[in-house]
Amino acid sequence: MKKKFGLVVVNYNNQKSTLSLLRSVENLHKSSFETKWVVVDNGSIGNIVPQISQKFPEVEILQNGENLGLLGGFNRGMRYLFAWGANYVMAINNKTILENKSLISESVQLLAQNEKLATRDYYLVSRKNLLSEKGYFVNNNAQRKKQPQGVSWPIKLSVAIVHYKTPALTQKLLQSLLQENKNIEIVVLNNGSGNNFNQLLKEKFPSVKLIDWPENSGFSKGYNLAMDYCRGQYLLMLNSDIEVRKGSIKKLIEVADKHNGKIILTGKLVLPDGLTQPSAFHLPTALGAIKEFFLGKKGAFFEYLPDQNKPTRVEGAVMACFLLPQIIRNRVGRLDERTSLYFEDVEYCRRLQKIQVPIKYVSEAVFNHHHGASSKKLPEGEAYRKLKKASLRYHGWLNYWFITSILWIGQKFIHLNDKKN
Repeated sequence: MKKKFGLVVVNYNNQKSTLSLLRSVENLHKSSFETKWVVVDNGSIGNIVPQISQKFPEVEILQNGENLGLLGGFNRGMRYLFAWGANYVMAINNKTILENKSLISESVQLLAQNEKLATRDYYLVSRKNLLSEKGYFVNNNAQRKKQPQGVSWPIKLSVAIVHYKTPALTQKLLQSLLQENKNIEIVVLNNGSGNNFNQLLKEKFPSVKLIDWPENSGFSKGYNLAMDYCRGQYLLMLNSDIEVRKGSIKKLIEVADKHNGKIILTGKLVLPDGLTQPSAFHLPTALGAIKEFFLGKKGAFFEYLPDQNKPTRVEGAVMACFLLPQIIRNRVGRLDERTSLYFEDVEYCRRLQKIQVPIKYVSEAVFNHHHGASSKKLPEGEAYRKLKKASLRYHGWLNYWFITSILWIGQKFIHLNDKKN
């Protein structure tokens, strides 16, 4: 099997140089490698996306929607190529013209003697260094300005799915997505569930982009990788145990467009028994726990059901169905990978709140939810251990034990009241 070599170029209102570089890339000797070329556009005004697509259809275009700076653009492209499975990634200055046709093989040979390889024109890094996060650029000076108008996106919507031992449900989800809209990009990460699923996916859903991850990396890392491999203006995270009802994708896009992509959206989740799942929440606090258990204010601590008659602003939402615009992901960042399951939605919504990004629950966008299908595949007791670890990380030791004590006392209080009644 050939090793994979990826090349990433960053463009910002300099189409002429980028197109000249891509013409020189065509002359490189590539036969020893499986190759992928990526152009990351930093919110250029104009028609750079259709220009490149027309002249270089094999080149994949990522749009940031704003200027993240050269290093921010390179990092986006490098993460995309890592998710694709690249063994080597080259970041190259778009003002360069490649004259050495043997650049790929020669640079890979030089890299064998070094962890990284940097010249005036390019930077080459191995998969090993990207896996350890050491190969990415430190980017503290992203040149964000007011979001430009007229930016062209290669794809409107990308759907990110993490599969873990739910093949039948994942197939139902994919079928419902493709029946709803065949023009969306779908990325599925197989989270250590074996090769049989990979083969099934290739045979039944050839248009789906597959990431074959060798082990169960958990929720956060899995969805980070899946979203890294997306090119859409909007990224829709869906659990593998979701089914899409007719018109729901269209409704989410309509609401997102109405807010110029500056909002997070979540849909209505319907459980197998036909009941609507409480899926919105307030960020958990000790005061919220007291209100829930002792003052009778439902939804102050646990999930609740928002207004079912109109899109309603909420403080937090579960990530079973979570629409995240790329420009917001640029600012808020990736999911926290220090926990593999639970509290990833709460922690992310806390970050959204800090920079005042609104979240809306859209009741007209309806999704069936076979709740907890993946977590049921975990060994006995593992789900609780992961929940406790995630809660400790989110709250801190002192708050964790304070809130846990309130919950314990509150449950006893409710139990005694039930006995009296």
